Amino acid sequence: MRHVVTRRFPSWGGQVYGTTPPGVVSRHTLALDGRESSHLGDGWHEPEDGFRWTRERATAFLHRTRGQDTLEVELSGGPRDLGPARATIEAGGARVELCAPSKGGWETTRLKLPPMTAEQAIVRVTIGVERTRTPIQAAGDDNRALGVAVRRLRLSGTSRPVDLALSSVCNPQHWQHPLWRECLDALAFRAPFGVIAPEVQHRKVWEWVHGVAGLARLGCIRPAARALGVAAGHEPVIYWLANRVAGVYATDLYDGRFADNEATPDVLRDPGQYAPYPYPRERVHFLPMSGTHACFADETFDFVFSFCSIEHFGSRQNSLRSLQEMARVLRPGGVAVVSTEVLLHDQAPLEEIFSPWEIYETLIAPSGLLMIGDIAPADLGPYCANPINLLLADDLRSPRPHFVLRFDEHLFTSVMFFLQKP
Repeated sequence: MRHVVTRRFPSWGGQVYGTTPPGVVSRHTLALDGRESSHLGDGWHEPEDGFRWTRERATAFLHRTRGQDTLEVELSGGPRDLGPARATIEAGGARVELCAPSKGGWETTRLKLPPMTAEQAIVRVTIGVERTRTPIQAAGDDNRALGVAVRRLRLSGTSRPVDLALSSVCNPQHWQHPLWRECLDALAFRAPFGVIAPEVQHRKVWEWVHGVAGLARLGCIRPAARALGVAAGHEPVIYWLANRVAGVYATDLYDGRFADNEATPDVLRDPGQYAPYPYPRERVHFLPMSGTHACFADETFDFVFSFCSIEHFGSRQNSLRSLQEMARVLRPGGVAVVSTEVLLHDQAPLEEIFSPWEIYETLIAPSGLLMIGDIAPADLGPYCANPINLLLADDLRSPRPHFVLRFDEHLFTSVMFFLQKP
């Protein structure tokens, strides 16, 4: 599906697409009216008068939160002269078979969904028919293969949303949120090679804490899970996860421009020297590997993490290639948490800093992954007035909050998004 969008983006909080941005699944109610964006998968005909016909098998995606336990599908079998329509609806591991009403009547079918352990997720809805019908006799030259007509999809139930955005721009207010602070306290450490502490107001700390908090909320951190770190160096998250999942595979070049800092090659020989916490050594594997070519089989991992790395892969094509590799090695339903650097104003993108519209159009939409809800903005006005100058060594060592950085006339920060493999 081609998405028609504008590239003007006056501010992060502005609405510029007119509908859900490409690559994002954020709605739990979906009208089949031609404005579905990435909520619609394959197998649909063009929209008609407030509905769409399916082909033999059609898919759609909805944003589900815990407590939404019922899927409602409003459909019709179409006019009588198309013949009977037997359909199957599948979602979240549940399935129902039905005979769709004819004579143009609409009927709502309800499917009870299994409980979900995660706070939220993307649910795939599949509608299949026993056989398609052709309206050519009734409409002259209309030889489409038609399944059933669908007018609306909806998740219902008593949801319990959490007042902490999942995908988000770096937000200083998160330091005040109880759930976020709980994850910060769990990750806290002081060592010669780094510090995570409540008083350290730095976007890198935000990335690690917000990433871990989101993975926990999505049900990813569990004893049997296997995790992949892309361009992960020897970040503290690696060792923290090792105490909570079955295995962590940390990959990086361990060479080149970052080898003297966060991806020093001696971690391959002695990973324990960078461990901020005791950890089971047999669960951690450091491997020299490109972020654009993961040497693992398809569907190997339950989740992937990559913090402010993909912008350093040499080109926009390589950044996208990295996300596509994440999609390949993730199991269906698996999650990738990715942060990168994004401009805060409507300016041309820089070599290693994305414009907001690029996040959606260049990275997420063609990646094979879907974003779980849209990116939440943050009030960074006070920090934009006094940013950290990336070209001044004294500024980089400054104790004041490192939330907004300046490069020439460009202001930027971190952005994090959570992606799910359909």
